[in-house]
Amino acid sequence: MRTVQISRDTAETKITVDLNLDGTGLYDNQTGVGFFDHMLDQLARHALMDMTVRCSGDLHIDDHHTVEDVGIALGQALTQALGDKRGIWRYGDCLLAMDDALVRCALDLSGRPYLVWNLDLPTQKIGTFDTELVREFFQALSTHGGITLHVDKLHGINSHHIAEAAFKSVARALRDALETDPRKSDAIPSTKGSLKLMLTALIDYESGNLHSAQKAFERMAADLPNEEVIVTSDPEVLRHADRLVLPGDGAFPACKAALVEKTGLYEA
Repeated sequence: MRTVQISRDTAETKITVDLNLDGTGLYDNQTGVGFFDHMLDQLARHALMDMTVRCSGDLHIDDHHTVEDVGIALGQALTQALGDKRGIWRYGDCLLAMDDALVRCALDLSGRPYLVWNLDLPTQKIGTFDTELVREFFQALSTHGGITLHVDKLHGINSHHIAEAAFKSVARALRDALETDPRKSDAIPSTKGSLKLMLTALIDYESGNLHSAQKAFERMAADLPNEEVIVTSDPEVLRHADRLVLPGDGAFPACKAALVEKTGLYEA
């Protein structure tokens, strides 16, 4: 069984995710954001993943951290549950209609995160939910799930229908990509022999020559398979990275002081 439970605890959110990739679409998602819970339910139901999400976040500020961090945690859970991705189809696509909305999704569980997002929502809100957070969720899911993800709106005038069609089309594409290929059930679906994402994290602690370091590592990563370079100040991302880069500049005692001041970074 491809199952996993993960926890993610930051100053902004506390999250647990239980995920079973071989489920029947059962769900129990409670984040404190009603519309977002509804979308997570659709994701589980149409991908046939059993999914339970619990999130306690800083909703007194806004919904941003909750939505983005759930995307991060769900992407991490997906990566862990898939393991070396042996035997999966890997690719999936779906053209999904929902009333006025028509949304197309194509994805690759490649280990190389990349989001192409051509989906505009005509209103800023769906109820009290900020529509810009739809993209933020899928960006986080793509990055931490190692997914090449293309989402395109072909038609649509109602923001609720468009957003829901996006979640359902991604879910249906995921369902196909996660299935076992009966003709290649013991094979890793890549001529490279590996689909494992290798994550290099550059620590952003507001000190050091970060831009130059980022460009240098991105240039090196471009010549290697399944490499991702990110800049982050998230302790949980640092804990799961394969490599850490701590850029320094000048006298390092000042850099260390800046590092210690950022909550959780020094410990991670």
